[in-house]
Amino acid sequence: MAGAVLVAMSIAWLEIGHTSEVYLGLSRSKGAKIPIGILGVQAAPELGAAAAVLRSIIESDLRRSQLFELVPLSGPVPAGPPDAARVKQAASGGVDAVVWGRLTRERDGGLLWEGSGYDGGNGSIVVQKWYRGQDEAAYLRSMAHKFADALVASFTGEKGIAESRIAFVSDRTGRSEVYVMDYDGAQAAKVTSDRGITLTPRWSPDRKLVTYVSYRDGRPALYSYVFASGRRWQVTKFPGLTMSPAWSPDGERLAFASNQAGGLNLYLVDGEGGNSRRLTFGAGDDLSPSWSSTGRQIALTSDRGGSPQLYLMNADGSDQRRLTFEGPYNTTPAFSPKGDWIAYTCRSGTYLQLCLISPDGTQRVQLTDAAWDNEAPSWSPNGRHLVFASNRAGSTHLYVIGVDGTGEERLTGDSGNDRMPAWSPF
Repeated sequence: MAGAVLVAMSIAWLEIGHTSEVYLGLSRSKGAKIPIGILGVQAAPELGAAAAVLRSIIESDLRRSQLFELVPLSGPVPAGPPDAARVKQAASGGVDAVVWGRLTRERDGGLLWEGSGYDGGNGSIVVQKWYRGQDEAAYLRSMAHKFADALVASFTGEKGIAESRIAFVSDRTGRSEVYVMDYDGAQAAKVTSDRGITLTPRWSPDRKLVTYVSYRDGRPALYSYVFASGRRWQVTKFPGLTMSPAWSPDGERLAFASNQAGGLNLYLVDGEGGNSRRLTFGAGDDLSPSWSSTGRQIALTSDRGGSPQLYLMNADGSDQRRLTFEGPYNTTPAFSPKGDWIAYTCRSGTYLQLCLISPDGTQRVQLTDAAWDNEAPSWSPNGRHLVFASNRAGSTHLYVIGVDGTGEERLTGDSGNDRMPAWSPF
């Protein structure tokens, strides 16, 4: 993978007695975006196309973060890092943050990206980064994503999501397989070749592997796939159906649904499939577990009351209680990274929509209201976005939306159907 071999170095901001990077922490009212402008990307003519790609990706990453407002800056592009006077001149129209970059060719044929971010008020440098890579699209994308995330962290104190990834299921080759792509929909790659039905990929908390459901041996079981080594193994070997895996936040346990004892109930195993423990004993079907960020609670779907609804319980199966009461069909719960919301699929009239509910059930928001199905939401690692599946274009594809209902964007568009997305952790 390009990101694994990309060498990154940073120049630190010097303070008396120690070295650290500055977090500018620009103050703004809730929901307000930081005005940011790119003063330019300096590059030799033969690198002009590559520099344009870098700039475009950085701008898109900053826009998608929902933390910045991009403002055009005029004037010539400085050949070297701009001084404070030039930065303040560029920011005089009300820009709080200024970005400058330079792309050069190294002696070994590789590329060197130098990017800097400045305080528009006093012209001081806030963050400066160097990234080395090859003259290939994957390396350019990795450079751009890393730098965009560095800008987000330095100007806001939040972690950026540009280097996160999304796993999903697609039948674009004629068979249902697991794919992984960049968070913006680029560089989708098939990671399974099971030649059967695959379902519900889920990331481990360390992002090293995905666990998913596969029918590769005739009946559905859980499998795990490690990205670095390509190792794959069958996690569960229970009779009957096994479905909807979910990793605990500490990476020690997998919750899943199985009908090995009759109806679908929730179970726990360790990462290798051992130490099985049953969690629910309901008369109905229990499935689609989702862990809270603390690992203390699990949200689930159950039809024990007659129709699919969301329930909440402690991680040991105790204190089970119904969470949703509005609407005849509520399913696929997904705890937010902060644990303050649960996103889920709700039926509103004829169509499936995206809804949010607080864990105590006191607050409920219907996020979408459309004449098509929107379903299976998964949270971005910073809790600001949801990726979901929608059939609005005929076939089912993946889309992203801000939790405030803005910034909706289509991510996939190949032939076939893309479903069951899972956004990676940081």
